[in-house]
Amino acid sequence: YDSNSQDAYMAFCEGLLEEVDGLQDLNEKLTTAKESLFPEDFDWFKKHFPKELQPSDAVIISGAGATSTLHRDPYEWMGTSLCIEGSKVWRFIDPKSNVNQIDNALESYRLESIAWEGSPLSAGWQSDLSLYDSRQHQHILTAREWSEREEILTQDQKRKELQGVACSMDLLSPSNIEPFHSLSISAAIQEAGDLLLIPAHWWHQTYGLEPSAVIASQRCGKNECKQVLQHMLNRNHVFTPTAETILNEKTNPSEALDEVFHLLGHSELV
Repeated sequence: YDSNSQDAYMAFCEGLLEEVDGLQDLNEKLTTAKESLFPEDFDWFKKHFPKELQPSDAVIISGAGATSTLHRDPYEWMGTSLCIEGSKVWRFIDPKSNVNQIDNALESYRLESIAWEGSPLSAGWQSDLSLYDSRQHQHILTAREWSEREEILTQDQKRKELQGVACSMDLLSPSNIEPFHSLSISAAIQEAGDLLLIPAHWWHQTYGLEPSAVIASQRCGKNECKQVLQHMLNRNHVFTPTAETILNEKTNPSEALDEVFHLLGHSELV
């Protein structure tokens, strides 16, 4: 509860669930919960990627006032976020098929993925602008006050109050630049037990009205595989053959990935 927007705390730890003794069981349960949404669609990362190139889940613990960077994800995968405690404000920018135009408007730059050290397979997009640039602190409850509200409000009533703050561009204001006025920005509250899906190309940023703990992950299913493989090829300046050509010519995912990794000079890993 000491965390606030002037002095906010956030811990981001990748690989914790896979590497720490006693947490593997929890990791399996979380993976099962996530994959239950896709009963007929396996995750290419888990099933076909070399283990050393599989992205790791991240445990993110945030205090009140903590905000992520404004970004869209590397690899153009589908991101997932499972909240296990507290709540988060999420804001999204709808790409509306003009994602490159939005990238330029946000003055974005590329940020190498830390998922695979030493392997230049992907890079995300990040902006130094913010969807929470200024905050009307005198009109926003502190984390302790939000906690006290639980004693007098139902869960639905508290959610509506949190949502009211999340949606208010006066209480939580974006950077004062022209592009934000023309963008389609959506807001949501994520609470404990909520699994959030983040499609590729959607810029997003989080803010904490109260403390939270989430597990951030990603997946590559049949709807994402072409763009994920093309992202890898483009990042390494391999433009022919295209991912679509490779997927059409190969009879199964393993053969397609073998071909991509061969083109990228990673054949020793497959």
